[in-house]
Amino acid sequence: MKSNRVVHIGPSVSARGGIARVIRGLLDSPLAEEYELTSVSTVSQHTGSVRLMAFPLAIARLTWMFIISKPAAVHVHTASWGSFPRKRLVVGLAHLFGVPVILHIHGGAFARYLQQRSSREQAVRRTLQRCCVVIALSEQLKERLLALVPDADIRVIPNSVDIPVSPAHNTSSAHMIFVGRPVSEKGIYELLDAMSGIVEQYPAATLEIAGNDEGGGLASRLRDLALEGNVRMCGWLGSAALHEAYSRSSIFVLPSHIEAMPVSLLEAMSYGLACVATPVGAVPDIITDGDNGIIIPVNDSRALTAALKTLLADEQLRFDLGEHARATIIAHYSLARTADLIGGVYAVCGVKKGRAG
Repeated sequence: MKSNRVVHIGPSVSARGGIARVIRGLLDSPLAEEYELTSVSTVSQHTGSVRLMAFPLAIARLTWMFIISKPAAVHVHTASWGSFPRKRLVVGLAHLFGVPVILHIHGGAFARYLQQRSSREQAVRRTLQRCCVVIALSEQLKERLLALVPDADIRVIPNSVDIPVSPAHNTSSAHMIFVGRPVSEKGIYELLDAMSGIVEQYPAATLEIAGNDEGGGLASRLRDLALEGNVRMCGWLGSAALHEAYSRSSIFVLPSHIEAMPVSLLEAMSYGLACVATPVGAVPDIITDGDNGIIIPVNDSRALTAALKTLLADEQLRFDLGEHARATIIAHYSLARTADLIGGVYAVCGVKKGRAG
């Protein structure tokens, strides 16, 4: 057994989405100085047969690894529907070979996933019982999981981000940004409706949507609302392009219907943007309304319009909220702090510190 090797299992580190960004952050965090961290991808960004073969190949690779050079632990990242059944098999395989498992639950829909079928509760209960430690992103999810397995070691550890050296310093801009999958559950249609009302009063206001228009529905909606000149669809952005997008913005907006702990919100706050979000998942743990951001009700385009108009009308308010937002991230959501907490989890699971390979 490799005494300080931990294998992260989840989407590819080059994949899109919050879980991949979390894994990339952990692999680049101070944890990498004390543990040998590697990753195995269970999903592929490709299509067709390549995508279908990703999980079987990952299982084969893990089995070979467990036989030849057993790691000290596996750190399994899971979400809900398609993700959890795959990760359940990974947890079972590690358990079979006596490898300690840290199960890291992402995704705001996990509680809903549990509610849909009683058989899912049984599967989740058995999986939790096979884990050394379970990481949840919120106290609400922790309590839900403890109701299934009261003696499980479940720890709330927030997502974290690499904090930029300096804030965006672009509070005079009327440029807003949305980062994520632009789908209905992210509140994108309420946001477009809000923009329709905003541009009547603030014709210079602009919105950048950093996410793919899956199916082309948004482009059609923009044409219907005559917003092509104010809203730009820029697709998924890599790290450098996303840095530039945050830096040219003054307001970040995420009117989601469901979330766990959105990495994009943490990123925007770290850049000192004034943020507008809904009270879903761990968002109320991050944002205090009126202090380091603005909280609006879910599925309320009127409240969203009012909040954005308030920010566009008041540069000092944008500055103050952004300053407090950045201070929040520095104090509670830095990679160094999260790495320290996860290092404590590794210690509980018997992983010894040592010079990374």
